[in-house]
Amino acid sequence: MNLARSMLTVAAAALVISAATEWTSAEVVRMKDGRQFECEIVSEVGQQVVIRTIIAGFPTRLTLVKDDIETIDRTPLPADFFSKKDSGETEGPSPAPAAT
Repeated sequence: MNLARSMLTVAAAALVISAATEWTSAEVVRMKDGRQFECEIVSEVGQQVVIRTIIAGFPTRLTLVKDDIETIDRTPLPADFFSKKDSGETEGPSPAPAAT
């Protein structure tokens, strides 16, 4: 019985610590053309990946083609990453890469 109670205590402590850190798991999507998005993957269906990200200060959903993606890396982002301007999420095409 003590072992079960200890395991429950450890699990509860881990949950509290996890909630207190206020971080969420998100991805960094690196495109073959050089663009990079800190985002949350909303869905992956067929050859499309739908992401939620922030562009120019506005929450945005983008649909990306898997063949155009170089890598997807997991990284922690603050829990409030999307709530900065979460009043009007827009949807549109991926922005063009910045001119160099």
